[in-house]
Amino acid sequence: DKDYAYNRDTNRIPNGDLLYKGRLASALQLALAVWVFFGFARLTMGRPAAWLASGLFALHPAILLNGRRAMMEGSHLLGMTLILLAAAWLMRRRNWPACLALGCAIGLAIAAKHPNVFVAALVFFACFSFDLRKQRAAARLGGRLLMTCLTALLVFYALNPGWWLAPLSTARTALQLRANLLRNQTATFGGYASAAERADGFFRFVFAGETQYFEDPAWAGYDVIRAQIETYQGSGLAGFGVDGNSLGGWLFLLMAIGGGLHFVRNKRIRREYRWLLMVWGLGLMALIFVVTPLPWGRYYLPLIPFVTSMAAYGLWTLTARIIKTSGYGFAVLD
Repeated sequence: DKDYAYNRDTNRIPNGDLLYKGRLASALQLALAVWVFFGFARLTMGRPAAWLASGLFALHPAILLNGRRAMMEGSHLLGMTLILLAAAWLMRRRNWPACLALGCAIGLAIAAKHPNVFVAALVFFACFSFDLRKQRAAARLGGRLLMTCLTALLVFYALNPGWWLAPLSTARTALQLRANLLRNQTATFGGYASAAERADGFFRFVFAGETQYFEDPAWAGYDVIRAQIETYQGSGLAGFGVDGNSLGGWLFLLMAIGGGLHFVRNKRIRREYRWLLMVWGLGLMALIFVVTPLPWGRYYLPLIPFVTSMAAYGLWTLTARIIKTSGYGFAVLD
C-alpha cells in the first residue's frame, strides 16, 4: 500500500545501474523471442507471412514497452515462443529428440514465469491429441508423453532451487500466493464487474493495442513519471500500432479473423500446424478472457503473438491475391 513518494523518500527505488541491467536482460530476451517467433511462424505459415508477423510482433507498442522493463515479460515471451517452436518441430518430426526439446522448452518457460503453464498445457494437448487419430501413433503416445513430462519437470526443478527441499508444499504455497495477489489487486484497483467489461478490456488490449504505462491511476500525478513517458514516446523507439484507436482495433480484429479463417481452410499448410495454432491461440484467448480479473494490459501480452500471426497471414493473403491478379507475373509464395 506504499506509493512512489514513500519508495523515493526511503531509498527503495533501484539505482540507475541496477535498473539498466534489469532492462537490458529483459530486452535481450525479447530480441531472442522475436527470432524464435520468426522460426515458428516460418515453419507453420511460410516465409512471407513469417516476416510480416515477426515485424508486427517486434514493433507492437505493448510488447516493446513491457519487454524492455526490468520485469519478467521478456523471459515470459521468450519461454512461450520456445514452447511454440519446439511444438512445431515435434509436429513435423514425431521423434524422441523433438519430445526432449519440447520438455526442455516447457520447463524453461514455466521457470521463467509460471503463467506459461497455460501455454504449455494447450500446446501439450495439441501435440499429443493429434496422434490419437492414428492407431500406430497412439501406441507410441504413452512413452513420448511420459518423456516430455519428466523432462519438463526436471528442467523446471533444476532451475528453481527454492523448490528442491519441498516441491509439493512449495507448489501449493506458490498457487496460494498467486491467488492472494490477484485478490488483492482486484480489491485495491477494482476488477471486471461484468462480461461486457471483460470484453471491452479484451478488445482494448488485444486488438486496439492500448499501451498501459502504469496500472495504478495515482502514478499519473507524478511529474517524474510523466516526463519519462514523454521522453519514451518521443524517442522513436516506442513501436507502431493503433494505440487504443477503436477503428484501428476493429480493422485489426477483422484482419485477424480473415487470416485465421483462411489459415484453417488452406490445405497447403500441414494439418498438424493448423491444429497446433488453433488449439494454442483460441484456447489461450478463452483462458485469458475468463481468468484475467482486471484491466491490466500486461496480462494480455501472451495473446499478441497469435493475433499478430493471424492478422499477418490475412494481410499477406490479401496482398498475394492482389499481386496474383494484377497481371505483373510475380511469384507468390504461400
